[in-house]
Amino acid sequence: TWTGLYASYDQGQSWTRLASDSGMVDPQALLQTGEDLLLGTRTGIYRWDKVAGHWLSLAGQTPSGAQSLARDELDGVTLYAGTSSDGLYQSSDGGKQWQPLPTLLKGVPAVAVNPLDPNQIYYLAAWERVYESRDGGITWQARWEGLGDVVETISLAIDAAGAVTYVGTEIGLYRSSAGQPWELVAPELADQSVLTLLARPVVGFGAPGAELLIGTTRGVFRSLDQGESLDRGDWGSGLENISVTAILTNPKGRRHLVAGTAYNGVYESFDNGQSWLPTGPPELNSGVVESLAWGPDGEIFVAATNGVWRTISE
Repeated sequence: TWTGLYASYDQGQSWTRLASDSGMVDPQALLQTGEDLLLGTRTGIYRWDKVAGHWLSLAGQTPSGAQSLARDELDGVTLYAGTSSDGLYQSSDGGKQWQPLPTLLKGVPAVAVNPLDPNQIYYLAAWERVYESRDGGITWQARWEGLGDVVETISLAIDAAGAVTYVGTEIGLYRSSAGQPWELVAPELADQSVLTLLARPVVGFGAPGAELLIGTTRGVFRSLDQGESLDRGDWGSGLENISVTAILTNPKGRRHLVAGTAYNGVYESFDNGQSWLPTGPPELNSGVVESLAWGPDGEIFVAATNGVWRTISE
């Protein structure tokens, strides 16, 4: 199968996968969890072993088709994995054991946890819309009011203050404050698909937690007023008319940013996003960057449709 080789010892009644690392890997999501780095793939979830320099399958049964990963920022060990066909899973021990949550739909391309209230969780349903839980994933409710004619939701982020949630769609950016109906913001993006979102804390200007980085089909943009407007001028220079699919900020220096693209590889900025330059191997130009993360030793990891890549020191 796509996920590897299986054997049955009871004439096909049940099946066991013979090797956890066999089959098409199809990397989808990266998540840094303290000293660990996790990778979500078609065949399951893996942890990076920095000593051995390769990926190890997590102990126990991990969700197949893991296409999104998130964690509870308060306790650091509660993890969530959205899958392509089996809904949403939760681990309360850092990934050792996983349990399915009673989600309403099966495909979960994005999941986000409120950084100040871990009981509030959002997930996107594949080719669908937004669902919210306020009890840690036990029950869910559809959050569609205000989305109008939106056919597909693509990206998801919650600001550092936990009060504003953003959803990127195929027709622009939507915002919800304190559970209110969604409203279309950043009118300049109304004819673009918002492919990735990164909300990060702001000190000294803008609203608290309101710096929002937005990757679209036509480049990367920034909002300092919770999506009301976009930075004017030449912010984002170098990524014009390039589909930006992932954005990563350096935890040790916020002026250093990394952007993954569709069929244009990886770009870096060292001036807080004002200008961008291509970096990384040219082979990445033949694929789509799905996710970015920092490794335990400060490396940049890239999950793309043509493999998993990392920077190495020369």
